[in-house]
Parts: sequence; C-alpha cells; structure tokens
Amino acid sequence: MNLHTLRLFVALLFLSAASPSLAQTNGAVPPAIWTQVEALGSGLYDPSLDPITAGNPPNPPDAAYYGTDQTTYAARSTALHIDAAKIPTLIFEVELDPLPMLIANGNLYSLLCHRDNQCPLMYRFLMHDHISAPTGINTGDETVSMPLLNFIRAR
Repeated sequence: MNLHTLRLFVALLFLSAASPSLAQTNGAVPPAIWTQVEALGSGLYDPSLDPITAGNPPNPPDAAYYGTDQTTYAARSTALHIDAAKIPTLIFEVELDPLPMLIANGNLYSLLCHRDNQCPLMYRFLMHDHISAPTGINTGDETVSMPLLNFIRAR
C-alpha cells in the first residue's frame, strides 16, 4: 500500500466515523479493506459522553456528526454498536484533540478491551490537532502516516 492509498484509506476512515451510512452506501470502499484492519482516529464515537452537550443543546461538533436530534444519538453511536467481527484495530488520538474526542477514544478503547478480552493498539500523536493528523499524510511529516502504514502492512 503506497501513501496515496493510505491517504484514501484514512480519509475514508474519517468519513466512516463522521457518517457511517454514507461510507457504507457510496460503494467507494473496497469491502476487503474494511474486513482486514480498522484504524479509528479522533472520533466522537458516543456523543452522550460529551460533557458540553450533557443537559444542553448539542455541541456543534456533535451536531455536525450526529445531527441536532439528541434522541437519535444512541442509535447512531459507533461505540454502542461494536458487535461486528473482531479485526485488528488501532485507535489513535492527537495531543490537541478536543476533550470530547479524547473521552470518546478512551471509552471506545475500554469497550473493545472488554469485548475482545484484549486491548486494541492505541497511539497518541503529539504536536498534532484534529485536522493536521489526516492532512499531514503524504507530506514530509510522517509522525502519523508511518505508524498507520506500518499497522496496515503488519496485517
């Protein structure tokens, strides 16, 4: 897998986290990729854990991912639907992620540890923010791309 393929792969993973129904229905992702590995980064996997939204109107990032109707959040939550086949999983976060994303990553990590009786690989990339991690792929900064590529290649 070259870095161009990795960029597409990671972009599709981010798309999947943001809108699972879109990523699954547009036909752009070869099914073999989805069944081999899973790399999840900086996601809002369960908006009910967002301390900003609790008891308040939706936090703008939550609304962007899940819509404004909080009654549908549980049905759309990635973390609450982890009953899929067990595949090699990498969860990553970046140093400057917003607090709700850090909470969601930790929760998803804990849920997968419990479900699989072993914990997935987890990376924390320093000196990156939510946008610089995926956009740094295929640039001179390989702090995110090389660990992701190595994870994919090892599987």
